Amino acid sequence: MSINPDDFLLIPGVNTTLELSTSGAASDIRSWVRNEVGTEGARLFINSIAQSGTSDTLINLHQGSVGIGIVPQQPAKLHVKGLGVVEGGLLVLGDFLASGTKMFIQAHPEDASLEIAYAALEGGEDGTYVRGSASLHSGRAAIILPEHFRLTTEPNALTAQLTPREKRLELYIAKLTNGELEVNEAQGRDGKFDYFVQGIRKGSADFQPVRPATLLRQFA
Repeated sequence: MSINPDDFLLIPGVNTTLELSTSGAASDIRSWVRNEVGTEGARLFINSIAQSGTSDTLINLHQGSVGIGIVPQQPAKLHVKGLGVVEGGLLVLGDFLASGTKMFIQAHPEDASLEIAYAALEGGEDGTYVRGSASLHSGRAAIILPEHFRLTTEPNALTAQLTPREKRLELYIAKLTNGELEVNEAQGRDGKFDYFVQGIRKGSADFQPVRPATLLRQFA
């Protein structure tokens, strides 16, 4: 092992284990894995027993594998066993995969001992949607869909649902694109209705929900 106090700590060997431990209030480990360390197969473990203070910080500049609580498995570059918490936003440049339920959680507004968890709607396609309400005039309604829906949704494979309000109407779809919905009433009557338009995200028309078991099998 060699140490350059002005630059880096070098531990030769691809199977070398480096363990960093801290204790005390306000402890903080900051490690920078330089070009000499962090090659494929190298392991870096951080063991913080700090009672309070800042959390561990790890920056890996050589695309090595990092295990926290477990030896990392390929193809994972970062493998955390246990609950991982991110305070702030999380940006994923690529697919976001989960074997469990995806939820948002918020505090119960009337009972501090409870919280509310809503699970994400899921299906066999990478879907988009837009919904709203409109009114018929002379038995016709032309609805310009939001620009963000047009920009993110494939022009084909669109569906729409119509629900009359307050009275019975014979509604039908006269035109449907990713930018416009035209609704007519068979008898030319006026009235209010709700609409729900669904599509597929641009670039995801070939999405296949059933695929080879590549990821789950490796981490089972």
